[in-house]
Amino acid sequence: RYVVIPVACDYLAYRGLVLLTDTIRNIQENLNEDLEMIGIVATFNNNTIHARENLDQVRNNYNVIGVVSTTVKAKDAIYQGKPIVETDPNSKVAEEYKNVTKEVLSYVK
Repeated sequence: RYVVIPVACDYLAYRGLVLLTDTIRNIQENLNEDLEMIGIVATFNNNTIHARENLDQVRNNYNVIGVVSTTVKAKDAIYQGKPIVETDPNSKVAEEYKNVTKEVLSYVK
C-alpha cells in the first residue's frame, strides 16, 4: 500500500531513484492505483559538497521525509546485521531513524 524509498546521497543512487519512481508510477497506473509513495529517506549523508548537491536535487524533485547521516557506528551496525537503534540507541543516526519512523507512522494513520 505504501512505499518509502531510501536513497544514498550520491549521483548514481539519484539516477536509480528516477528509474524506480518511474516503475512505481507504472505500477500505480497498471496494477495498483492505491499504491502511495510516502517519500524519500536520504541516507548516508556525509555532508560533503557532492552529498549536499545530490540531496538538494532529491529535495527539489521529491518529498524528502528524512535525512540520515552516516557514521562509523552506523556502518558497524550494518556489518553486525543489527539496527543502529539497537547498537547505539542514543546516537544522532538512531534519532534520525526514529524521526523517520514517526513521520511514516503519522502518514499511514
